[in-house]
Amino acid sequence: MIRTLKKILTNLFVLSLTLVILTSCTKKDAMSKAPSVKDIDNKLKEEINLSTMAIGDSEKLEKLYDINLEDLEEFLLYIPKSNIEANEIGIFKVKDSTEIDNIKEKIEKRIEEQADNFKDYLPEEYYLIENSLLKIKGNYVLFAISEDVEQIEKIFYKSFK
Repeated sequence: MIRTLKKILTNLFVLSLTLVILTSCTKKDAMSKAPSVKDIDNKLKEEINLSTMAIGDSEKLEKLYDINLEDLEEFLLYIPKSNIEANEIGIFKVKDSTEIDNIKEKIEKRIEEQADNFKDYLPEEYYLIENSLLKIKGNYVLFAISEDVEQIEKIFYKSFK
């Protein structure tokens, strides 16, 4: 009976230890898969020609998207250098996941405004707007109006691996 009890206790200890190890590894893996916006930006710069775009600051973020900087942990914004181009790229790391839908709505409003601006004016740019990209992954929101939306999306998702 004592041997059986020792075996049971030994098995329980081994099982508990295994669960602790597996749980701690899972948490580390999940945390390491959250890239900084700067890391994503570096990968974009390596693979995408961004020379026709300017970097947007918090003032442009507020003016163009009506997004409050305080809702974001980090952000990256590329905007066109000229008002006859529609190219834009935005990566937003939201502080509070409850704000994601709000951020998404503001970006959708920007897409609608740009579509209205370019619809009859520059059909090539309107086409880019109509084929824009808006994706959410965790607390990240990716937005792109570009000829390179497929490549931008791949770079974005690859950053989490």
